[in-house]
Amino acid sequence: MERVSTAGIPDKLGVRAAMLLERDHELTTLGAMIHDVTAGRGGLCVLEGPAGIGKTRLLAAMRSRASEQGALVLSASASELERGHAFGVVTQLFEPAVHRDHGLLGGAAAPARAILGPHREESGQDPSFASLHGLYWLTVRLSEQQPLVLAIDDMHACDLPSLRFLAYLRARLGGLPVLAVGSVRSSEPSVETVLMDAILGHPDTAVVRPRALSEAATCALIEQRLGTRPEAKFAAECHRATGGNPLLLEELTKAFSLEGASPDSAHLALLRDVGPRSVARTVFLRLRQLGTDATAVAQALAVLGDGADLAVTAALAGLDLDQAGHAMTALARAEILRYELPLGFVHPLVADAIYSDLLPGQREPLHVRAAELLAAGNRPVEQVAAHLLHAPARGAKWVVDQLERAAAEATRKGSPDSAVAYLERALAEPPTPQRRADLTLALGRAQTPKSGPAAIAHLRAAYALLTDPEQRAITAQLLGRVLLFTGDGDEAVRIVREAAAALPAQLGETQRQLEALEHFCGLFIGGERAALHRLERYRTPPVEAGIGAKMLAAIAAQAWMHACGPSEAVSKLSSAALLGGELIEADSGWAATFAISNLTFADQEEAERWWEYVSSDVHRRGSLLSMAAISMWRGVALRRRGELADAEQSLQTCYAAVHEWGYREPLAQVYCDAHLAAVLRERGDLPGAHRALAHSSDSGRSDEGTRQWLGSRLELHLAEGSFEQVIATADDYARRFDHVVRNPMDVPWRSLKALALDRLGQRDRAAELVLAELELARAWGAPSTVSRSLRALGTIERGDGLEHLEEAVTVVAGSPACLEHAKALAAFGAALRRSGRPAQARAPLREALDIATRCGAETLASQARSELYASGGRPRRTALAGVDALTTSERRVAALAAEGRTNREVGEALFITPKTVAMHLSNAYRKLGVTSRRSLPDDLASRATHTP
Repeated sequence: MERVSTAGIPDKLGVRAAMLLERDHELTTLGAMIHDVTAGRGGLCVLEGPAGIGKTRLLAAMRSRASEQGALVLSASASELERGHAFGVVTQLFEPAVHRDHGLLGGAAAPARAILGPHREESGQDPSFASLHGLYWLTVRLSEQQPLVLAIDDMHACDLPSLRFLAYLRARLGGLPVLAVGSVRSSEPSVETVLMDAILGHPDTAVVRPRALSEAATCALIEQRLGTRPEAKFAAECHRATGGNPLLLEELTKAFSLEGASPDSAHLALLRDVGPRSVARTVFLRLRQLGTDATAVAQALAVLGDGADLAVTAALAGLDLDQAGHAMTALARAEILRYELPLGFVHPLVADAIYSDLLPGQREPLHVRAAELLAAGNRPVEQVAAHLLHAPARGAKWVVDQLERAAAEATRKGSPDSAVAYLERALAEPPTPQRRADLTLALGRAQTPKSGPAAIAHLRAAYALLTDPEQRAITAQLLGRVLLFTGDGDEAVRIVREAAAALPAQLGETQRQLEALEHFCGLFIGGERAALHRLERYRTPPVEAGIGAKMLAAIAAQAWMHACGPSEAVSKLSSAALLGGELIEADSGWAATFAISNLTFADQEEAERWWEYVSSDVHRRGSLLSMAAISMWRGVALRRRGELADAEQSLQTCYAAVHEWGYREPLAQVYCDAHLAAVLRERGDLPGAHRALAHSSDSGRSDEGTRQWLGSRLELHLAEGSFEQVIATADDYARRFDHVVRNPMDVPWRSLKALALDRLGQRDRAAELVLAELELARAWGAPSTVSRSLRALGTIERGDGLEHLEEAVTVVAGSPACLEHAKALAAFGAALRRSGRPAQARAPLREALDIATRCGAETLASQARSELYASGGRPRRTALAGVDALTTSERRVAALAAEGRTNREVGEALFITPKTVAMHLSNAYRKLGVTSRRSLPDDLASRATHTP
């Protein structure tokens, strides 16, 4: 047999090579990633393989080498028993660093105080997104001090909130000196497949798969452990029995060492007896030799989990501190426990063997006793609850109390998943009948962002159990919203009306909130006009005090906009609803987005300032689903402003927020699909627009999401020249939606159909349709809407339409609708050229080309460029230069950089990653002709947008 020399194995990570046989490739890969992170290039690496293959030792080797190379190494070990501890792995990783420097939790990292800080911050909303955002900026701040390595053993057992953070971080590692490395047991299913897939399936994730040891390495390992070279037949049988798994091989050698047996043919029978369950057999063999105290300590620690407190472990084992300390020393010498702190087993398989050997009649009382000890010691309530999840139900009041407190704490941290687990267990205890309704309501509330059907079941149950009219009304609001977003708007309206009718007269604020929700449902599902007419009484400012009144004003303004009311009045009402910020404080992802969207469609400059304000709020204290709503509607606003790259990024943020949460309700995606397709179409990516729309489909209903999806498909058909499909889709749209939304501000189906009819030779019908739309557009009055209808009319009128095209340019000039301005200029310039006025055509065509290029509207830019050449003109060489060439995002970034802020400080202020800051700065330097912050123009700050 070939002899393997451990001395010849490269010591690439500064650890004893004898412990890492045949790991040259793995060590080289990890060494390269450590070199990269110390050079400022981050990444994520996963060590994947079966239990015992050596992942933990490779991780330890990586940690040692990274520390030697000057990196800050933060470590954590996930555990099956602690999956219910919200942000348990995150706490292990970051708590030591935060304990040394509380100042790390300032600025954009402040929301992480809910998880790690000494001062708890309360939030009026589900803070799931804010927590992730705060943890990300904590990571950025740590990585500024020195390269950062996050090492997580057994990542497959990670608690869900921590796993969600890793997925969030994975998508934002670019440009950060941060290396995340985790070990994953390939045979073990993850707690959350979607999130693990987001981490493992990312194209930039490096996956290292340690291989089984060869027969030669097996022989070398046996010789190391036993001090005697094994016979070839014995080594071959060991290799066959263990499959070359290093841990199983080591456990076999421990058994032989304890038996005093030599590695030769004479002891093959012992090998065959020990081999199949080598870990459990050898552990128990060693435990029996150590006595009852050691066994009790090992069992206590297996129940408590790694990192348990010495005093709690001793008490659970029924020993005093001295007895427990002696037992732990003996366990460490027997290679069952680690020598170093925190307390823990040498390998998870050892802990699994001891825990699994406990009979249910032993295990469950130990979990109950562990919970009692932790509660008596004022340990974090989620540590107590983690044991109660494994304890038998006994109807104990203190158990329900602890689980309810743990659910509240998990919710505060932004982990409704953990809250759901605690509340489900509390209901199983069971609680008294008086408490069941409250716990059921809390469970439905916690399930709302994750699973609509599950939330509906518990909210319905709570609604039936509650007797107080106000509590039932609050529950009806939650239930109505979930019913709406899972496709049962009619039932939502019924529940809301029923709850409102039962309220006493003095609860006017609650009644107003229910009425607002009823009308919101009507707008969403395309309800009857009679119900929407009731909103007319809320059209006149000033808006009354109270959240309900502001909600009604926001929804009344939107209904008025859909009915083609005057944009000036709609804007005034929307601004009044937003004034003071209470609407955003109450729920930034719902009624507030109505009001700000109204301002967006009315082409009001203040809309962007409100989007910045509400985005700041959701980063500070908001949920992932609020973030999804805000980033989607802000993406719509950015597209209308002509900032297509930023619009696409905002819509991708919406996708990420939904996917990072794991939300699977189809209605959550149809909006984003529709608007992302619109952005991609404007950027000239028609195949990409098709793919975006293909994620969803036409539901056949008349709800708002389907309306916007159908409108996006309508515009895509026209862009592709599919004129017959344009006409059919426009007719379908008119049949299903024109009675609800008459305003052409977002889906101008008449002019789109007219342009298709014109191309098919039906000019008179086309002109009739556009004139009807223009009348509606003028009634609404927003510059972009009027300009678009004028542009369509002028295009159809050919040579007779120059006056309308010139008016289209004049109307929209100076408004925030830069993209529509460019389209009007291009249409006017092209019409001038075709009418025999090429010299006059060049100026509008040059301006259209400049704006379209700045917007990233590739198709429009190409059309304007072709028309300019046809008119005998040439594009300006300096078209994209100077402050006016900067996009809004580039201008904001450059203005803050000009003040002397670092990339991290700019990113914190604008809620973008340092990598995005660097990209915007690079673009700004190029357009401004400068090379550094010091050379940025002084007037940048005065042009940057500020929040209200």
